[in-house]
Amino acid sequence: MTRFWHRILGVFLVLMVVPAVLVLWWLEGQGRTPFLGMSKNGEGVLVLFALLALWVGAAAWVHHTVVRPLKELERAARRVATGDLSSMVTMGTFGEAASAGDAFNQMTVDLRTARARIVAAERIATWRVIAQQLAHELKNPLSPIQLSMENVAKAHSRNHPDLEVVVQESLETVRIEIGRMRRIIQGFTDFARVPAPERSEVDLRNVLGHVEKLFSTGGTPLTVQVGPQAAIVRADSDLLVQVLFNLVQNAQEATSEQGATARIHMELRRAGDEYQIHVEDNGPGFPTGSMATHPGSLVSSKGLGRGLGIAISRRILEDQGGRLTLGSSPHLGGAQVVAHLTVFDR
Repeated sequence: MTRFWHRILGVFLVLMVVPAVLVLWWLEGQGRTPFLGMSKNGEGVLVLFALLALWVGAAAWVHHTVVRPLKELERAARRVATGDLSSMVTMGTFGEAASAGDAFNQMTVDLRTARARIVAAERIATWRVIAQQLAHELKNPLSPIQLSMENVAKAHSRNHPDLEVVVQESLETVRIEIGRMRRIIQGFTDFARVPAPERSEVDLRNVLGHVEKLFSTGGTPLTVQVGPQAAIVRADSDLLVQVLFNLVQNAQEATSEQGATARIHMELRRAGDEYQIHVEDNGPGFPTGSMATHPGSLVSSKGLGRGLGIAISRRILEDQGGRLTLGSSPHLGGAQVVAHLTVFDR
């Protein structure tokens, strides 16, 4: 029992027990019944039982109108703290408890409205950045495609003896660059299709274990570290798996570009009222002055592809009251991405 409930009980005892004792003391002074005793005609017993019945009835009334609504308000406040802004309470129709409930419900409505506006503003800004980055990234494969077609045209006009070889090499270049454009556009499409989360109580240890299994058969050098205690959050389990899958896959692709032996580590930690999932690698890391310092940017060591993957992961987490931070790995020397989620207390 918290200190708050101790105070409630103390006030209740003062307001109910003390008046009962005073009434009995007054009856004793009138000679109608012995103090806490019994008169010959049983009048004292009747008075005592009447007072006890009044006390029990008042206790039930206080519990129903004050204690239970306040407990409901406390539970709702905990849910709001985890990011669940749909929580509403019913505190009765009158009194301070009803006013507190109305104020709490209005607060959650205001929070939902404010969050919706913030998310809308952030998405507009993000789409603007995406459009700029998309235009920039699509120009890159267009240049070698144009150059390859010009080489074929020149070879054909000059009756080049190795025309067939030139054509085959140019077609291979075009095929590779079209594939790169397709991946860029697919990433853009995935960002637009992120579904609304269906939140429930989730143990993050199970989420990390599932992601570990997904990569165990593909030869990905992934190590996972979790603690023995349950790590409960209110979130969409499937979307969390998607977030971690994206982060590990990004790390794998980034490290493979270096040609060195890839190392990827994923670790679950608790820091105060939040859980942190660290994903680290020994790849090239994030460019200085881009994503690490400007979280809204989509520039990364892999260009728009990795940037969109991280943008999708950030959007999924923010829709569930979480966040994503970027930096450098203090252990492996490459990139570090940390997913933050609020602890859920039952």
